[in-house]
Amino acid sequence: MSMGVMVNVAPPQGMSDLKVVGTGVVNGKDGKRYPVVTVQNPGRIHALLPQATLKLSSGGWSETLSAGQLSESLGSGLVQPGKRRRFVLPIALPQGVSSLQASLEMNARR
Repeated sequence: MSMGVMVNVAPPQGMSDLKVVGTGVVNGKDGKRYPVVTVQNPGRIHALLPQATLKLSSGGWSETLSAGQLSESLGSGLVQPGKRRRFVLPIALPQGVSSLQASLEMNARR
């Protein structure tokens, strides 16, 4: 039997927050292209990307990833206080997309 546990300790006051600080496109091993989003947590409390809704767009293309979709594809998506983290998202991009815009909307929790 094997068990793994993740424990996050946080101050009793404060809110988690994430800001998009970078976007990009990477080529996967399967030959498809995928969006990359770099987020930063400026707060004093850990933040979880799957507690947000992520909107991606480029020209006439757009995609919205719900908290459930992010949780299923990224797991916990933990971003520690004061840190940045890069996520490759599981969405195959159309051929015409070479750059992205991204925005996050945090779902209130705490």
